[in-house]
Amino acid sequence: ACRVALETGAPVVEMEKPPVRLGGLMGDELRVYSRIATAVHPKVGRPWLFGAHQCAYRRQWTQDEVDLFQDIGRRLADALSVLLTVRELRESEGRLATILNTVQAAVLIVDAEADEVQYANPAALALLGATETEVVGCSSRRFFWARPRDGGAADEPGQPLERSETTVRRANGEECTVLRTVTPTTLGGRDCLVIAFLDMTELKRAEDAQRLATVGQLAAGVAHEFRNILAVMAGR
Repeated sequence: ACRVALETGAPVVEMEKPPVRLGGLMGDELRVYSRIATAVHPKVGRPWLFGAHQCAYRRQWTQDEVDLFQDIGRRLADALSVLLTVRELRESEGRLATILNTVQAAVLIVDAEADEVQYANPAALALLGATETEVVGCSSRRFFWARPRDGGAADEPGQPLERSETTVRRANGEECTVLRTVTPTTLGGRDCLVIAFLDMTELKRAEDAQRLATVGQLAAGVAHEFRNILAVMAGR
């Protein structure tokens, strides 16, 4: 019945001669005299089988009952499509959150139309010095002096719209320079912006320290050469 229902796409009616015996609840034995089954094809995932058993007598299924059963199968397919889509969306969002929670870069996901923060990973909360409830639901303008550029029709999902240095306001009012990358994407059927940013303060300190070290090395080299020159002059 399963194979036939999948191949034909229509309800399949079977009469059991003799009736099939099934173990029932509380040890009672059930006999299946007739059954009807139809394939259910949701838009997501593999097909399902929807069926009914008649355990009292050999039922003759009328055409109206067959048509009704097929209509029920179509409605079940629509309901299953919604259920499975929501399940896959939650699973994909869970995987995305797991990945973002482990990266060192600060990441915000912002609704592109409403300019509302939908998600902030732990690195973003630490850099902003705020809790999740203080960040999620707020406008990105609360934290960035320059609002991220909106995606246009020519922008492709996954391709960065913007890479630039900008200023971030922390929850305590302090400011810091960050390197920001803005990338458009679609989550849950809505256009969003993934804003990744790195604190440039430590990087600039490291660069300044490197410059000072280089200057110090040059100064030491010049002093050494100068001492050599003085030594030569003194020897003469």
